[in-house]
Amino acid sequence: MKALRKESTKIPYLGRWLLIVCVMLSVFMLQVNDYPPMKVSALDAPKPQGISITAFGAVGNGIKDDTKALVKASNLLSGTIYFPTGTYLLNDNLTFNSNLTLAFGENAKIQVASGKSLYINGKIVAGLYKIFGGQGNVAGTAAIKTVYPEWFGALGNSVQDDRPYIQAAVNYASQLTTNAAVHFSSGRTYILGTMTAPGQTFIQMPQKVSIAGTGTLKIANKIGVYNNVFEFKLPVKNLSITDITIDSNSLNNPISTKPTDAYNARREIMMYTGSGVKIANITVKNSHAIHSIMANVVADMTITGNRFLNMGSGATFFYDTSCMYLVGNNVLVSGNFFEAGGPGANTAIEVHGSTKNVLNNTISKYRTGIIYGPTDNPAYDNKDNMIAGNRIQKAVFGMSLWASIDHVGTLTIKNNNIVVNARGGGFLPTNAAAAGIQFYNKGNYSWTGLSILNNFIDFENPGGGYMTLSPNAAGIDLSLYSTTANITDMRIRGNMIRNSYSNGITWNVHGVLTDVTVEKNTIVNAGSLYSGKDGNSAGIALLENRLFRNVLIQDNSIEDNRTPSKMYTGMLLRSIGPLDNASTQLFWTNNSIVSASPMLSGSLIITEGNTPVIIQTPFYP
Repeated sequence: MKALRKESTKIPYLGRWLLIVCVMLSVFMLQVNDYPPMKVSALDAPKPQGISITAFGAVGNGIKDDTKALVKASNLLSGTIYFPTGTYLLNDNLTFNSNLTLAFGENAKIQVASGKSLYINGKIVAGLYKIFGGQGNVAGTAAIKTVYPEWFGALGNSVQDDRPYIQAAVNYASQLTTNAAVHFSSGRTYILGTMTAPGQTFIQMPQKVSIAGTGTLKIANKIGVYNNVFEFKLPVKNLSITDITIDSNSLNNPISTKPTDAYNARREIMMYTGSGVKIANITVKNSHAIHSIMANVVADMTITGNRFLNMGSGATFFYDTSCMYLVGNNVLVSGNFFEAGGPGANTAIEVHGSTKNVLNNTISKYRTGIIYGPTDNPAYDNKDNMIAGNRIQKAVFGMSLWASIDHVGTLTIKNNNIVVNARGGGFLPTNAAAAGIQFYNKGNYSWTGLSILNNFIDFENPGGGYMTLSPNAAGIDLSLYSTTANITDMRIRGNMIRNSYSNGITWNVHGVLTDVTVEKNTIVNAGSLYSGKDGNSAGIALLENRLFRNVLIQDNSIEDNRTPSKMYTGMLLRSIGPLDNASTQLFWTNNSIVSASPMLSGSLIITEGNTPVIIQTPFYP
């Protein structure tokens, strides 16, 4: 055994000498050799390249002051300076010019003393580890396009509070000559456990810094009151937010009182003004936000392919929310997915202003799918908007259209698929409205150039004994209550409305109806959950309308295939008398009314007061 032990000790002894020689050679090589430039991913630790900082006398042991060596290196006119693993102390202000590249080996970092600033105006090559430390400032105008929070100390390990390091990365990116992005890496979860502005904002964003990467940002447990995750106070300009996930962790951050715009709003993205914004393929989940994306007077936006999951989950009460709240011209909202998880999810998409295209979105279990409303900002004409191809499931209101603060012009709503459920979003009204497309206005403003075309609107029985007496529980409900709220140049054509709770189409317009056409719509089984004896279970019902001018209701198909029939009548007019011109300006032409059994009224058409022009409206018992 002794011989064996003696023999075994000779090999490590020689090995130690070989190791020492290799280390000495490697140190010499690092000091005097120029390594060839290498192209490496910022996710990987770069291999030695350029001139090692040790060639200028740096030690990098975290104890010795390396300021002189760093100054010498900064005097190079161009090239790459390589930092081997170590901590390099900088105790003075220093600038690396724009022609220098700093390459940081694995866990190599510059420690900047308090009150001092390191300016890097050239490129940076590094992996996902800390390369800047100390209490000093890191700044510069480098022409890089991607900044990693890990460079400033973030770990993305689901434990450490990474908020300070993310804010440092954002601050650095804001000074760069390019419109840089702060990148959150795949498979990492960055905890937000403190706030840049306590009680207000986690990450304060400058106007031109983008956000990218497939990593997750997660709000820490029991964080308390806050208003914003990302807040852009300055006017935004030409930036993007792509691919990230924001987990607002609502289960571990419950709310006990209704949040407001100023208190505990919990917005994920807040923008006040600006233009040129792209938000694509992000995921927001487990949120109690009153707005997940709020862009107030932001123009030229595209919001596409995003997902909003389990929204409003855990809230024990209903409160006013709009997952997207968008004011500004030239906005595209397309291909997004919205899923409500509880009564804290009120509206999926709310848009105001002009040139909005809300296309091909999928919305599930929200109280209201889409709200369109004007703005009284004089910069907007509230016109040229399109809402098309959206799929809205289990909503109390598929769409709600307001004109309470200004006039509306040229709005097209077409090819949408809407399923109404009075329990949508966990909200079950008692004896209240629940509509596919709802117009609501108690103001003095008008609608011009409105088209509702080829939409499919179906109603589900929400259970719980739900019934209604409301005439506004309709497939399409127009309720404009002011005598100066007029409708001009309107088409309702080619829509399919099935199982509406009360009327198929309800008009309750107290202003003037001019050049209105309702044609080629199919209405089946109106009044499916109407609890009254008569009046508000008609196929098409005109209620309390004041004045008609060239109004045509033609070529519509109205059917009740239930036995006994639940539909009161095929068409209903409650006229105020000769002053409304129904007898000369309202035309009911070539409509088909079919019932499997006599309707509740026993008649095809009910008119009270001034009978309109009725031409060839057949009835097939």
